[in-house]
Amino acid sequence: MSTLAQPIIENHSNVSDIILCLSTSGLSILHLSFSNEEIDPDLFSALLTAISIAKSQSELSASSEDAGVFSIDNKTATICYGKYLAGIIIGNDRADDVILIRLKQFIEYFESEYEFILRNWHGEQTFFDYEWASQQLLDFLNGRSESAIYQLQSIALHTLQNARHIRLIQLIQRFAPSGNFNFDEACIHISQKLDIPLQFAVDSIMELEKLGLIAPMTRNN
Repeated sequence: MSTLAQPIIENHSNVSDIILCLSTSGLSILHLSFSNEEIDPDLFSALLTAISIAKSQSELSASSEDAGVFSIDNKTATICYGKYLAGIIIGNDRADDVILIRLKQFIEYFESEYEFILRNWHGEQTFFDYEWASQQLLDFLNGRSESAIYQLQSIALHTLQNARHIRLIQLIQRFAPSGNFNFDEACIHISQKLDIPLQFAVDSIMELEKLGLIAPMTRNN
């Protein structure tokens, strides 16, 4: 695990630390600290391990829909999940929706880069490029990632048969008539319009990306 002193996250002063862990075991991959107050990351990794064991015993699987808020060591930990990893946001209160969405995006991005390692990872730290990962995480958290802006693909409605996907595309079109939209804002909009948990909205829009119905724009687009 790499612990690095970093600049404060823009407009999110409540966040003091972020820990990236393997969701099943609590093995830490990355720890970024945004304050001078030291924490014990092992406490939060242990919390994640306890949650994973509880889910296993109750035959429930960890997913991003299981994002939760917990109090430990006078801090609040907000947890979100990817396929292999969990992100723990530590602060004085629950992490706000935008920062949670952006961490979820980073987790998906990191998993796509290192999936071949994460499938069978047992704690060997030398596999990961921490300098690159740290900068990418900061870019995502501060909204500077290229993937923060998405574009609706022109074939979207012509290829759809799933009613839920059609409804999501229609909401995106109404939210962004030009076809270009901010991922964070779209997730919050859809969560409110459909009265669904924010993390379910995040997963639903990411599902559209996997189907090729939306795509992240690059800076040159």
